[in-house]
Amino acid sequence: MILCASIAGYGGKPTTLSAFFDHSTSILVIDKSVQYREERQDGEEDWAFITNVRCPAYDCMFLEEHLADAVSAFKTMEGADAVILGDEVAKFRPRVESDGIDDKGQKWRLNPDMQNGEVAVLALIHFIERQRGLNNVLGGMDEIMDLISI
Repeated sequence: MILCASIAGYGGKPTTLSAFFDHSTSILVIDKSVQYREERQDGEEDWAFITNVRCPAYDCMFLEEHLADAVSAFKTMEGADAVILGDEVAKFRPRVESDGIDDKGQKWRLNPDMQNGEVAVLALIHFIERQRGLNNVLGGMDEIMDLISI
């Protein structure tokens, strides 16, 4: 699956990152930063478009309320070596530090001057996690349909 995340409103210049997610290996490769955009470009009709900016067409709106889940997913994927940042975008690796553990689990602290590129990485991971949940539900439905057809 090819992805594109466009993020604005945090530190630095508005940023658009392109990525590829391999469902069979569960690896996300974020390979390059492209010119910032608020809509799909020609040839990107099949790409998933993720943004935090209200624009004419998008597949996923990344909101600040999604940050906590995205950070947890990032740390999990990072620990499993399931996030690969290309040389051009390595500078956008989110700066996240442990902030202890409470009764709800691990707490994370974001760098106070998060850059748009770092948030774009988190937005891509948030989208992947949402897709993973959807794929699990659809897979379960397929299993139920197989059982019904017996």
